[in-house]
Parts: sequence; C-alpha cells; structure tokens
Amino acid sequence: MKSSTIIPTEPAAPILPGTDGKRGQHTRRREKFLTGRWEGELQDELKRRIGTTRANGMSSADMSSNVLQSVCTQLAVLYDGTVTINDDGLAGVVQRAGLWQLMAYVQRMCIGLNEGIVAIRATSGDLPQFRYVSPGYVVARSRPDEPDVPVALKELRLKEHPETGELMWVWECWDANPDRPSFHIEAAGSDGGDITRLFAEVDGVPTDALVGDAYPYRYSDGTPLLPYTVYHHQRSPFLFNAWHNSELLGSTLAAACGWSLFFHLVQDCSWPQRYMIGCSPVGVGGGDSQRAQIVTDPATVLHLKADEDSPGGQPVVGQWAAGSDPSMIADSLTKYEARLAASFGISPSDVQRMGGSAARSGYAISISQSGKRAFQQKLRPNFERGDLDLLSKTAAILNRATGSSYPESGLTISYQPVPRTEQELEAIRRHVLELLGAGLIDRVEAIMQLHPALSRTEAEKRARDIQALNITTAPR
Repeated sequence: MKSSTIIPTEPAAPILPGTDGKRGQHTRRREKFLTGRWEGELQDELKRRIGTTRANGMSSADMSSNVLQSVCTQLAVLYDGTVTINDDGLAGVVQRAGLWQLMAYVQRMCIGLNEGIVAIRATSGDLPQFRYVSPGYVVARSRPDEPDVPVALKELRLKEHPETGELMWVWECWDANPDRPSFHIEAAGSDGGDITRLFAEVDGVPTDALVGDAYPYRYSDGTPLLPYTVYHHQRSPFLFNAWHNSELLGSTLAAACGWSLFFHLVQDCSWPQRYMIGCSPVGVGGGDSQRAQIVTDPATVLHLKADEDSPGGQPVVGQWAAGSDPSMIADSLTKYEARLAASFGISPSDVQRMGGSAARSGYAISISQSGKRAFQQKLRPNFERGDLDLLSKTAAILNRATGSSYPESGLTISYQPVPRTEQELEAIRRHVLELLGAGLIDRVEAIMQLHPALSRTEAEKRARDIQALNITTAPR
C-alpha cells in the first residue's frame, strides 16, 4: 500500500500587534502588487469605480499595467553587474551562497516597500544562509540616537509544530542587549506565551544555546549582534517608513482600471452602434419557443425583413458613431503612467513612453539608461551601508561558527555602473578628448571619466600601462 503525504493547510498570517498593525497590513498589500497577487484588488477597484453590474459585464480585468512593479523592477539595477569586495575569501563565500542574486530581489522589494530585511544564519557547512524577510511580518525596536537601526526584532514565521505536524505562526524574538542577549519563540495570536521548549533547534542552533553568555551571534570583541540587516530605500528618522509614496497604490490601480476599460472599449465599443426600426434579422421569430442566434460583427452583413406590424410601413436602418476612440484613450493612459514615475524621483526626460525602444522593452513606460544610472547613484549609499553591515555580520557569524578568520571591519564594496549606450559613449569620448586636447584634464582623469568603475589608483596604473605599451610599440 502506497503512503501519501498530506500537505498541512497554511493558516492566515496574524495581524501585527499594536500600532504596527496598520503598517503591517499596508506593507502586505503593497507586496501583492510587487509579486503579482493583486488581481482581487483590481477587480474590487473596478466594481467601486464603475459599479458591480458593469464590471461583471467586462470580459476580464487587465493586469498588464502595474506601474509600481514596473518602475521598481527597472530601477533595481545596483546588483545587475559585478559586486566587488576587498576581501577575496569573504567575496567567494557570499557569492557561492547566492547573496547577490538574492539582493536583486531585495532591492526591488525595498524600492517598493521602502524597507527590505535580510536574515543571516550559519549552516552546518561553510556557507552562510541568506533569507529575505518582509517588513510586513516584523516588529522591531531601535535606539533613539540610531532610529533606523534595530537592536531587538521579532519575526513572524510559519513553522511546523514538532508534535502535531500542523503549520503554525510563531514569533522568533531576538534581542541584542549587550548585558543579556537572548532568543526565544512565542506563539502568535491571542494565546501567546513562550513555546521555545517545543523546538530543539532554530536554523541549526540549539535553542538552549541562544541566551546570555551562550548567545552565539557576536562580533570578535564579544558584542552581540542581531542576525538581520534592514535596508532602507532612503534614510529617515523611522525604523519603518512604510507610508512613503503610499499614494502610488491608488494610482497604480487607477491606471490598471483605465487599461481594463480600454480593452473593453476596443472589444465592444470601437465600431459604430447599429439600430433598426420596423425590421428584424431574417431567421428570428416564429414563436415563443423558438430560439435563434444571429452573429453580428463589423465584418458581417445582416439580411433584414420588414416587420408586418411596423407603423408607416417603411423600415429604418442606421447607426451611431463609435462609442470611443481607443487611440486617444491609450495616449492619455500612457501619459498618466509616465507622470506616476515622477513620484519615484525620476526626471520626466528619463521616462520613455510607448513606441520605439520603449515598446520593445515590454513595459508600458520605460526608464532610460541615464535615468537608471542616476537612480542607482542615489540609492548606492543606502544599500552600501546595508551591504557593509550584512557582510560584517556574515563574517562574524561564520568566524564564531566555523573558526574562520574573515575580516569583520574595514570592508569596502563597489558596484558596476549601469552600462552606457553607444550614443552616450560617443558623446563622452568627444567631450573627454576635447578637454584632454585643451589641457584641462590629465590622462588619469580622462581614463576615470571613460571608465567610472575604476578608482584613481586603478586609473593611474592603467595610464602607466598604456604609456609603457606605447613606448614598446613605437616605431624606431
């Protein structure tokens, strides 16, 4: 007899407690738009705007326009290229652990939610484990002098009950208090209570070794740390700035409703409406029990007959103008979407509307390479701050767990800039050569302008190499 595995039913996630409740609900709602789970939101919005009867008469809601997701995806480019760390050993470890692949997703979510969290854990092997954590499932506490850096954090996680096998929501509670760091597990919901004893270990660490002097997550000087890093879209005096740009949810829904109506109009209202007086299509009639179907379409010709009881005897056939102009509606919606992009701080000149290269990009609105580059530079300091914190904690956790000696301080990181287009490269080459020819810059500065990823030291070395090569290959 074959055994079968029963997959436990996943219970609904509890609402965050206290004043964090509304923040958590708002963040989870935003996540629906960023992860493609917002069809229900769109259908509800259509019913609210045009009424249930008209909304039900539409073929379907169109989800192809999602300005929030589109812009966040296009702007999350910091980790598209090579990320360089000044320690090769640690660089290889986090690369093999898949950190930078995960960070592309984290950045997209962070731009859309304003925060993103990465959990760091040691594993049984020599690689760390990185896991994205939604801020909609976290409550935390910070110090007044560092309001955007958590010192204690509670994460709402779905776990399997060790005894019954049922899925349950629990709070994993971490506190990096220097005097007594601790970890424990609480039951989520109204019951509450410490249930740490039910779980022998968490992420491979015995639960009885996570309190006081036995707390394993520490720097080399003994200072306890939280095995989490919180990333911020922008610096603010808040640990969670969830309401920033909250108006984009309603605007994204408005644009999606507009496109849903657009396709409804194209399908049902973009040709003239015909009418008949005193006549009917041939084949209709002949008794109440008879049912006939007449296909009408702009490409068909109807065969009509005069009604016997028609007053005046002369049938009338005519038509009204089309109920809509799809091209004007599409143009208006595209302009509206482009205006929404400005809410992210993108210059209007960097937003390309549908048509040309933008149409080939797959997005209704497309952000130019220069716009992505400018946004990357704006975000870089915030994500560099988060990455250095994460790398330092990763090194500390691995050093304590495996006996390795990765550097926990003095780390540096650099990101590959967004590639320039051929037109941009040609303009820069001409500009640099003109400045070099006029004696306004030296060869090292010229190399740095042509290759912005290089440091001055690297540019000086390249200039020396080029000079040596020119001397070697010069005709004698």
